Amino acid sequence: MMAVVRLVEKFDQERSVFEWNSGIDGVTKVPYHGPYISRLYDIHMLPDMPSSFHAFLFARIQSLMIFDEVLVDEWRDRRFLGWRFTPLQRPTAKEHRVQAMDMDQYEYWRREKEGNGG
Repeated sequence: MMAVVRLVEKFDQERSVFEWNSGIDGVTKVPYHGPYISRLYDIHMLPDMPSSFHAFLFARIQSLMIFDEVLVDEWRDRRFLGWRFTPLQRPTAKEHRVQAMDMDQYEYWRREKEGNGG
């Protein structure tokens, strides 16, 4: 499975929705607005990304693999078990009802719908 995962260093930041990691550096105690993404709500690839790429590992998002709908749909169609997929786009009404509402991306989209951010 890992042989098909592509390392992504650049993506369409203008169209994507995410938050940069920030806080206080544990060693220097200086405020930190890092080069790493702490929360990812929606991601868009650059236009030159080959359509044959379906699994991604982002250089600036620690420990997060992303699979596109081609792999997720195939996984579900074959009734494989063991992984839970969380959409990285505006959830449908059905997804809102089915998924746990405490997930970061669902909270983000709920706030946007209510006009409280996003």
